Amino acid sequence: MHRMIPRLSVEIPYADAIAELFPTDRLECRRSFRHLLQMVKAVALLHFQQRDRTPDGVLIADIGDYKIAASLLSGPLAASRGNLGNATRQFFAAIQKEFGMEEFDSNAASTAGKLGRTQTRQRLAELADAGLIEQTLEQKGNKPAKWRTTGKDPEDIAGGVPSFELLCERVSTRTHGRSKPSPNPL
Repeated sequence: MHRMIPRLSVEIPYADAIAELFPTDRLECRRSFRHLLQMVKAVALLHFQQRDRTPDGVLIADIGDYKIAASLLSGPLAASRGNLGNATRQFFAAIQKEFGMEEFDSNAASTAGKLGRTQTRQRLAELADAGLIEQTLEQKGNKPAKWRTTGKDPEDIAGGVPSFELLCERVSTRTHGRSKPSPNPL
């Protein structure tokens, strides 16, 4: 399978738009930017037969390639920069499903997330640091701490990977009325 993919250079015409939207406040973010561009190139190569090429044979990445790359990398890149990893996101989803905006205690969170006490405490601390939940009552003796969700969306803290929609908006404003890039990755 690997031999079927030709060796081609890949151009990402919207790379500067990604760069404008990507955070640069920390060294990890700047490293992550290169990883994201390499993933976009890899996705474009996997779809090389459906992509346009320049007159000198360079493959042109479609905006849909970014959509795939961003969905694949947002979790791992967020975790590498100290943001929420996939396991914590899944734990938060279980809490949201079980309790919504209602108050819950640590024991109930442990049951909902199907985790042990130590892992539950770690996940609750991560979610609190991210601002997705807040503690309403501290643990006292053998009474567990109480929590509630804040209503924030974990996608808002996706670790700095710009959303596909935001990138499409930025690219379409740059084209000044020219045809909007196709969001269809295939």
